[in-house]
Amino acid sequence: MGTHKLIQKSLKLTAVGAIAFSVLAQPLSMVASASEVTKTENKLLTATVQSKELLKNNTFTQPAKIGAPTEQPFPNWQMAFVSNQSLENVSAVGADTKLSFTAGAPDGAMFSYGSSDPTIRLAVYIDGRVRLVNGTRGVEKVAFYQDVPTTIGKIYTLSQHIPSPYLLGCSLYASDTSRSTQLASVSTDNFTVSDKSTTFIATSSTTRITAVFGGSGLSSLYNGYLQPESTSYNTSVSLKENSDTTQIKTDIDALFLDNMPTSNAIKKTTDQAAIDALQKQIDILEASTTKTTLQNELNLAQELLNARIAGEAEQTAAKTAINDLFIDNNTANHIKDTTTQAAIEAAQTKVDAVTDTTVKAELQAELDKAQAELDARTSEAQREAAATAATEGLFVDNDTTKGIKPTIDQAAIDAAQEKINNVTDPTVKAELQAELDKAQAALDARTAETQREAAAKAATDALFVDNDATKGIKPATNQAAIDAAQEK
Repeated sequence: MGTHKLIQKSLKLTAVGAIAFSVLAQPLSMVASASEVTKTENKLLTATVQSKELLKNNTFTQPAKIGAPTEQPFPNWQMAFVSNQSLENVSAVGADTKLSFTAGAPDGAMFSYGSSDPTIRLAVYIDGRVRLVNGTRGVEKVAFYQDVPTTIGKIYTLSQHIPSPYLLGCSLYASDTSRSTQLASVSTDNFTVSDKSTTFIATSSTTRITAVFGGSGLSSLYNGYLQPESTSYNTSVSLKENSDTTQIKTDIDALFLDNMPTSNAIKKTTDQAAIDALQKQIDILEASTTKTTLQNELNLAQELLNARIAGEAEQTAAKTAINDLFIDNNTANHIKDTTTQAAIEAAQTKVDAVTDTTVKAELQAELDKAQAELDARTSEAQREAAATAATEGLFVDNDTTKGIKPTIDQAAIDAAQEKINNVTDPTVKAELQAELDKAQAALDARTAETQREAAAKAATDALFVDNDATKGIKPATNQAAIDAAQEK
């Protein structure tokens, strides 16, 4: 997503968030003052949204198949005895137990479960009914529990819903896993329609939720239904976390520069772990406008983090490509002998992809240094090639081990000298200069010989009439003149 679109998105999110959270916050001032509530109550009065359902199979639905292999009437719930039938406390729950198939029927099955009264059965039907049965009169309380991951210090809502007046009552408890500490409870007697809830603060990372079916007067009953035929009238229980959305909003804002999504920038300290932690808090919320607003702001933070990570990857790629141009991969050194224009252009492509203007400028400066050195090296190579060609061109077959060409003159040597003078590599320059000095010496020798030959010929010709060696000598020619010509 482009920067412009991200800015527009952040502005929109901030506007929506401000409206959503101002609406959430307004009722709080109308509920109670700080002097009227305890610290725990104050915590309960913050802007909250409940989580998704935390209990598995919270409607106590029986297995899809019922028969001899069935060990628990409600999947995800562990059945247990109630050791004290009169005690209204989670400590009354005893040891775990399981079903034992006793008889089948077209519409279900009968099970014993190890009760001290061997005539009590639990009947589970394929139409949804579950009931306790005793042909000699008298049923008993039975318990079911499951352990739920919780966060210490978080507030949870525990509730039960009994929509039918024909069902056994239910006592619902929250406790530690040993049932030594009861955190909260709600209870409804037999054959009573009920909707009850309470809250508690989790004290451990795992909380046990226990449902005890059965109320008063069980000893007079031949049977009692835990669940009816119609799922519309099922007893259900619930456990939900009360999430402080104001705090979640604050924590999301803290991901951004100046704690403001409109900054369109996240803090350097914002990382994936911080976003993931907040995502988990949002994930458990029930669907609502507040959840959507929180999610949208967190999505913006994620997009900005993704962009930063991508940008860092681009910066790393560009930096690596530039370092590879230099000796020991260190930009403080000169470029490598193997560095080419193609390598510099490839690095330039990577620098162009960097979006951080400050970093991009730093990388470009380093690449410009490499380019300048390559340009200088390329020019030097060209100068050396020109000087070499000019020097070798003085010799027969362009071979400096041979003599100079007959056509070579001082002008040709002077032209080669100018090219050698432009060479900056001292070693190469010295080698070329030695070759040129050899050519100069050869030319000097040839010039001197030509001059000597001309002087000798002039002296000899001067001995003859009309300076013509085909004629006789001049009358004036004497031995001294001949001796002088001989010396030449």
